[in-house]
Amino acid sequence: MAEDPTNASHRSMRAQAYTYLGDAYVALATSREASQGEITQHWNAGRDMYRRSLSVWEEMRSRGILSVPDTGKPEEVTRNIAKCDASLAR
Repeated sequence: MAEDPTNASHRSMRAQAYTYLGDAYVALATSREASQGEITQHWNAGRDMYRRSLSVWEEMRSRGILSVPDTGKPEEVTRNIAKCDASLAR
């Protein structure tokens, strides 16, 4: 999908997609079947996806196009990043 920084709907979908990818990597990281190396890779990948999501949410907020239903999304993603950081610190 082409980038359009003024299209709030598309930006929101992009941020959500990054969040969903982060969630998928976290699920893989917490899988009983993952090796220690895979676990670390998955936590790192999850954190990266959440950071991408946060970047989009923050950009939308700074442009004044963050919708009311999405106002809590940046804080939600920030908590997910902290969860990844905590798991990687273990």
